Amino acid sequence: MKELSSFLKSIKTIKHGFYTNKGGVSKGNFSSLNCSPFTGDDPKNVDENLSRVCSDQKCEKNKLYIARQTHGNTAVTISSPEESFKKKADGIVTNVSGISIGILTADCAPILMVDPYAKVIGAAHAGWKGALGGIIDSTVEKMMALGARPNRIIAGIGPCIGSNSYEIGSDLFDKFILENKENDRFFSKNYNGGKRKFNLSKYVLANLHTVGIREVEALEIDTFPSSTPFFSHRKAQENGEIDSGRQISIISLLLAKD
Repeated sequence: MKELSSFLKSIKTIKHGFYTNKGGVSKGNFSSLNCSPFTGDDPKNVDENLSRVCSDQKCEKNKLYIARQTHGNTAVTISSPEESFKKKADGIVTNVSGISIGILTADCAPILMVDPYAKVIGAAHAGWKGALGGIIDSTVEKMMALGARPNRIIAGIGPCIGSNSYEIGSDLFDKFILENKENDRFFSKNYNGGKRKFNLSKYVLANLHTVGIREVEALEIDTFPSSTPFFSHRKAQENGEIDSGRQISIISLLLAKD
């Protein structure tokens, strides 16, 4: 039902999980553990799926915060989960024990982070647009405002579309090169009429290193192949489907009694 980062698993003050698309009740394109209410899925199914995730995570459902993601670079600091799904943001941080924060993905990279000394957690949704636009920087800055330090932060990069599956055109390649010529190392050589393949996970990893985070584990699980138990927006499009479900990645800051 979920994948774990060995780096994050070793931290006793948190729980986390990069959940698969298995173990839920949704049907069709959203089968089965779709956790997004913005996909056209039956809201009752999404609610039940989130209940199952929270049961597995052993977190309180009414203390789970998920933002309304926009592929932007806005991060927010949360002290209460009351506004879940309302604020538009792609990064979430908190230092309040008992709160869980979640990221929804279907090819984009979910990033879960913790400074175990400052007891600050963060989560970021990083597709190519958000990563290029600075969502990692924004999220880490919010964590630092709560006392975190980059050299103490431990991060896990969850399942996302792999480089062998992520073919892009020259227009997207040009955006990255315009930002930094050294970004060409994240792309394959030009082939097939200007097409290239992009390594999103390595780009995200490099961004985390740039902001000073050294302890990072990338799970390197490709969400695109049919053999993997993850939602993939690109896979759904290639199959002629309007949309796909979204898997959830959660990090929880435990109460002292936990």
